[in-house]
Amino acid sequence: MNPALSLLEFVAFGALLNSQLVLLNAGILFSLALGALIYQKQVSEATLRAVLSLGEKPEETLGRNWPAFVVLLIMVFAFFARFATSWSPYFFEFDPIYYTHVTGYLVKQGYEPLYDDDAYYPVKKFHRVPPLMHYMTGSWYVLYKDFLGQSYSKEMLLLTAQVYPPLLAALMCFLAYIFLRDEYDKWIAILGAAFFALMPQLIQKMAAGVAEQQPFGIFTALAIFVLYALAYGKKSFRIALLAGLAVFAAVLGSAQFVWPLLVVSAYIMLQTLLDFFRNSLDSKAIVINAIVAAGALLGNAVLALYQANPPAVYFWPGSILFIVVATVPGLILYLSTFKLKISKGIAFGGLLGIMLVLAVVTPLGERFYGYINYGSVYAKPQSPLMMTVQEENPTYEGMFASSFGELFNPKPLLAILAVIVAVSAFAVSFTKNKVVSVAVIVFALVLTALNRYVAEAISLVFSWFNLSGIMSLDIMLYFLAATVSVVVYFHYSEKREYLLVLFILIIFPIAYVGLNKLKYMVHLSFALSLAAAFILGETMKLLIRLNNSFKITSERSAKLVSLSFILLIGFIMVGAQATKVLPMMEGLKGTRIWWDYGHWTTFFGESHTVLDPGNFYWEYDLETAHAFVDGTLGDLYFTMKNHNATHVLVDSELVPKWGALTYLAGVCYKNISARISEPTCPVKPGIEDWRKGAGASDYEREHYFEYMYVSQQECPKRISPVRLSTMVSSFWRQDMPLYCVTQPQNQAGELLLISQECVEDMSKPYCKWPYKITSGKEKEIDYNMSYLLPIGTGAFLNLNPQLGFIGKKSKLLDSAFARLYFLEDLPGFELVYRSPQNGQVKIFKYVGNAAKQSS
Repeated sequence: MNPALSLLEFVAFGALLNSQLVLLNAGILFSLALGALIYQKQVSEATLRAVLSLGEKPEETLGRNWPAFVVLLIMVFAFFARFATSWSPYFFEFDPIYYTHVTGYLVKQGYEPLYDDDAYYPVKKFHRVPPLMHYMTGSWYVLYKDFLGQSYSKEMLLLTAQVYPPLLAALMCFLAYIFLRDEYDKWIAILGAAFFALMPQLIQKMAAGVAEQQPFGIFTALAIFVLYALAYGKKSFRIALLAGLAVFAAVLGSAQFVWPLLVVSAYIMLQTLLDFFRNSLDSKAIVINAIVAAGALLGNAVLALYQANPPAVYFWPGSILFIVVATVPGLILYLSTFKLKISKGIAFGGLLGIMLVLAVVTPLGERFYGYINYGSVYAKPQSPLMMTVQEENPTYEGMFASSFGELFNPKPLLAILAVIVAVSAFAVSFTKNKVVSVAVIVFALVLTALNRYVAEAISLVFSWFNLSGIMSLDIMLYFLAATVSVVVYFHYSEKREYLLVLFILIIFPIAYVGLNKLKYMVHLSFALSLAAAFILGETMKLLIRLNNSFKITSERSAKLVSLSFILLIGFIMVGAQATKVLPMMEGLKGTRIWWDYGHWTTFFGESHTVLDPGNFYWEYDLETAHAFVDGTLGDLYFTMKNHNATHVLVDSELVPKWGALTYLAGVCYKNISARISEPTCPVKPGIEDWRKGAGASDYEREHYFEYMYVSQQECPKRISPVRLSTMVSSFWRQDMPLYCVTQPQNQAGELLLISQECVEDMSKPYCKWPYKITSGKEKEIDYNMSYLLPIGTGAFLNLNPQLGFIGKKSKLLDSAFARLYFLEDLPGFELVYRSPQNGQVKIFKYVGNAAKQSS
């Protein structure tokens, strides 16, 4: 709350962040909390005596409260596993530098500038990202700095910020325990807390070194789910206020507030209908939903004011609108049925009519359809630039064991979950409606066992509405089976299973997104941790319910046997996860920071850069790629002048990333964006369909480096009667080359292409091709010769590949990057820095008078 109060004071009064403000706010919050305790009569002599008595008989205290102590140990371990390597000088992520750069402005100036000129000249860089995490870590740092009387230090700010991800990870274990305890029991809740503590992907993405906004977003998401579920289940306005505060914090803390709000919105709408048809919809539920929606609206209004957005944004808040819309049907149904005494059928029909009119007459319908369609492809890259970002790639089976553990494979785990819910629905409904009970179990088994065939049929229907992406994974079929099962379960069960509905809505949609994109694997691990505990809890309840139906043994024995069985499975799962912790910690310890120019130049170098990893203006990435890959000298000069650039930094890591750079250059064309024109890019792109991804075009082949490796294969005698060594090419496919290699004489040798055509006729130009071993510094370039640069034992980089065998000619040596990095010779640029070891980093100054030399 202290960071939120500091933010509100800045928005309302322009108060700057400093240690005095942090301490003042701490005093205000302490006074308010103490006043609330006194008002609720929680501060009394009896309360104090009870607290003091905890230490008098520690054995009794431990015996009464042992679950709390176990959870505390789990939390301590969760923090340790993520923090133990933090004193290493290496950080394994690069985004922390980007976000710490934002916090740096806050602690130095007391506020975040709305715009700055760090990057993207001639436009400004928007700087006010969701601020709450920055106010939190910034508050810690200003207290540390001022109490010790130190000056500002980027390094100490980085170290201070690294406390926050492990701390929130530990608190997530506590939230998971609270979430599961009421629905199941303390044992299942403890296992769930342990799953969150030990999940490898949650260790990696919430470790010291990941001081970005994502850990804050994941923590607030779990807080929203837990507090809202408790508030709704207990019909508590106090807890609802806490849930509203969690939503408020989520909106102000990161851009990841969207998915928890969409989950809660879907839950509100579904649960409202379930309660309505069971005559259990009450005014308390309406008020609780309104409080949560108010938290979203208030957070959005504060964020809009902070970001200086127009007033319309306060009332038309995008995805936040869904949680507002979700609360309205409940209010309409409640008032019409319970106050106006209108029949259910008429009330429900009237509601559908109102919603249909709103969907047709207002922009709500189009926006709703857009969100559904966007959600169906949410895990797919939405721009050419995103196609080159590693985290935008889809997940694959080989990653699951190291990321989640062998026993947490997503697809089988989620299929088991869907079947468990279906069997539970069958058990609950069998005595009341045998037809429904059999239908639901058959429906679930068909969708899980025959998912491939069902998915093909449904995708065909959905494609008519441009929504085929929704059924692109088995998970959505499991979701459909589980949703139908949980509706049947809720309708026929005597007890209101509110959490069951929420669990389904949390787990499956998040798993769908996580299985599509590496970036969201941490969200998938979040869902799997809940799913595993959910399966154990529901299995235990199912075993007890079956015993009650068939009277196999006494109720007490059934509970004991069921619990023992579940604990055995649970401890095996915990043990399996525990074996992943040390390897993950060792891996984090040895991984160094990514070399990313936009972070180093702005944060450490305190300089300006044309591009920034935030990619606010992705068009500039394409323009720059075009200038360095296949642009003319005039294109490069224009790009330098247009962005007020004075230097160019090139390094060795651009070579393995050259494929991405070539792809971006190939997709660029003048009208690729309505926001910013690209005058140096061609009218027609070299790569016509960017959605096919990198490596699928002839354009890219013409600009790729060729990696060549000494091979153990023998040169065919029909190529050369003399024994020659061979090299295999990175271009090797069905139509790609393997070479026989003659020894260099007078610095030059020959590459003899091994192919059926060349065996029959070696006179073809591409069958014999001269090569030269080079250090890169060539005074004159012969475009009819390959230049092989040694890059390792038996490994070479070909700077001028021979592409005649596919009817193409390499354009690599014409690229500005190749001429700068390898040849160190490009008109208009002067080498001013070469790193001492191997010259892996080079900086060139743009001298500005070379435009006259361009042709």
